[in-house]
This record gives sequence, structure tokens and C-alpha cells, in this order.
Amino acid sequence: MQGLTDGSSRFCYYCGFENPNNYTYCVNCRGENPTPVQRHVPQPLFTPMVVAIPKSRSTYIILGLLFGWFGLHNLYAKRNNVGAVQLILFLMFFWTLIVPFILVVWSIVDVITVKVDGDGLTMR
Repeated sequence: MQGLTDGSSRFCYYCGFENPNNYTYCVNCRGENPTPVQRHVPQPLFTPMVVAIPKSRSTYIILGLLFGWFGLHNLYAKRNNVGAVQLILFLMFFWTLIVPFILVVWSIVDVITVKVDGDGLTMR
């Protein structure tokens, strides 16, 4: 009986013995087999977990005050889009006086208002 592979079999709920589909009771243990049961699919031994560690707010503030016009503080906090925009604006217009000034003001506003990192976790 073991090794039926044509799909016309069901496994016993009680002993796991493979029986033909038309059998109502298990041949091995005489337990009832009311419905066909799918083959067992082994599950992984563990489920991988991703642990996101929140960024440090004090590091964010220090980077924002020292290197805010580069957007380095936003890149640190995984706010990559905002950090990339600040870096591109600085690289394109560093020779003017107005754009670096705007970027410094922008970084100060960021340091004061931003409380969460790019993953949505509150900075500690």
C-alpha cells in the first residue's frame, strides 16, 4: 500500500498510513478517513526575521548641524530621497550663496521636526 503516487490516495489522520482514495477506514489502524489529505510539506525550522534598529536621534542632530547642507543626516536616517535631493542640490549649486544657505536652513528645520527614520521607527 505504501507509495501510491497517482494522486488517488489519502493519508490516515491517526497513523499517517497511505490508503487508496475509495477506502473509508485505514488499512493499518482501522481509523476513519473521511476526506483526502494533501501530502505533508515540510516547514522550515525557523522563520527568518528582519529586525530594524532605530537610528540615534543625537547622531542625527549632530550630522544635521555639521553636514546638513550635504544631506548626510537624512542619508544616515535612511531618508534616502530627501538626502539625495539635498546632496544633488549642493553639488550643482555650491558655488552660489543662496542654495547653500537654503540647505542649511532646511537641515536645521529637519533636525527640529523629524522624529522618525526612513523605516518609520522613532529615533531614540
